[in-house]
Amino acid sequence: MILVVSASGVTVEQAHDFKRFAMAVAGGLEGAELQHALGRLATLAEEDHAWVSETALRSMPGLRDDEAWQKGLDGMIAYARRHGWVDDTTQAIRAHIERRD
Repeated sequence: MILVVSASGVTVEQAHDFKRFAMAVAGGLEGAELQHALGRLATLAEEDHAWVSETALRSMPGLRDDEAWQKGLDGMIAYARRHGWVDDTTQAIRAHIERRD
């Protein structure tokens, strides 16, 4: 699953590919502008990672009513937790940030 971030917001590509979780950021979006585009979906952590809110991810339009997707996300989160990529305090999942031109 790839969260695609542009100045106009966030869309999801390959939503049912639970073996990959990344954030693709449009060229030029940085710092405060990037955080604004992410809204409540995610918080920037370091230059190349963000913490994605499980609650916000689960409520994204087009996905929130997809039971198969919700179950797939459960499995992805369980896998991520085993690797230390889930913050149980904030209920957020770590995503690698990739830059797109």
